[in-house]
Amino acid sequence: MSVLAFACILTSFNSNALAHEHVAFDANVSSWASIEVQRALDMGLVPIIDLPTDYQAPITRSQFRCIAMNYIAVQENCGADIFDKLVGTYVAEKNLDGTIKSAFSDGSQNDSLAYYLGLVQGRGDGTFDPNSAISRQEAAVMLIRAYDVCGGTMPQDPMTTDYIDGEEIADWALDSISMLASWNVMNGMENGAFMPKEQYSIEQCIVTFLRLYENAPISRKNGNIAPMFTYEQCRDYLNTITVNVEECIAGDSIITEEVDGPIASFIRLDVTGVMLGTASMYFLYKEGGIKPVDLGICSYPTPQNTIYSSLRTENLHFSENGQIFYCNAILPQDAILNTIDGDEILVHQSGTYQISIDVGTNRLIKLESADLSSIPHI
Repeated sequence: MSVLAFACILTSFNSNALAHEHVAFDANVSSWASIEVQRALDMGLVPIIDLPTDYQAPITRSQFRCIAMNYIAVQENCGADIFDKLVGTYVAEKNLDGTIKSAFSDGSQNDSLAYYLGLVQGRGDGTFDPNSAISRQEAAVMLIRAYDVCGGTMPQDPMTTDYIDGEEIADWALDSISMLASWNVMNGMENGAFMPKEQYSIEQCIVTFLRLYENAPISRKNGNIAPMFTYEQCRDYLNTITVNVEECIAGDSIITEEVDGPIASFIRLDVTGVMLGTASMYFLYKEGGIKPVDLGICSYPTPQNTIYSSLRTENLHFSENGQIFYCNAILPQDAILNTIDGDEILVHQSGTYQISIDVGTNRLIKLESADLSSIPHI
């Protein structure tokens, strides 16, 4: 098994993997898009496990929705998976039994969550039509909707564009296309045409969401995003999925570590029980938002932000200004991955690791063994 394939396996277990490493991927990408696609991957804008490996292929409505939700989660300083849960808790309409009310007769629950955010609309007959391809003009409108969800506003008189096929652009898409062109997010072809009805590709979707994040006036990059979910709401959500230690039974989640800092709080959750023993770690940001914390150590790849709770953490603290989080992680035994080919790959050796993380960017700064030897990691 190649290192690239192994890196892809590890990444697939954690869709919210930190951007502390160059994220490896094995996808079919056009040369013009490769640099921006890689940058979007490093930022966490791309839900790798939810997309096919051919990024030149036409994108479906459901796939577009998935990337758009990732974009909004990044803007809102949230991990993608927990952002969906927050939307389900605080935004979505509920049935009498508390379950999320389906917005469409087809599609998934995540399609419904996007509807309640105002990101997507149906076809008018109660369907979402999740597997249909998206045209360029439809993509422009959905890009602007995602921007609106994050607090962006359209100017009263957006910039006009003069495409040679402008008469083919639908009236409902004109303002969105003009605005995106003015930000250099989505432009026309070299011959001066926009081609509004041409199918949109996965790589085009990824690149334009990256440009929307980097070029639009309202963005977390510019520090002017108003949080959708406050610190208190994020904390209340964690409280709903945990129990007191005195009341826990096998399978319950309990808070086992909590450290408060000026910028964020660090919280570790452990699931009780020998067979279910996993841990999840989060930064809860004082300005709003919540992200999973990746210490860079995995005792074994496990689903979605979890590690075996046998990985102990100690000496947890923030720097005085709160910008750096420090801890020691103790791995009691070697972490070995058994591949489908029957190979064994040593992921991390047992021992104590010294770790520091940039709290604002959620990037791993240092991962070293206790003897100060730098430990390579994937």
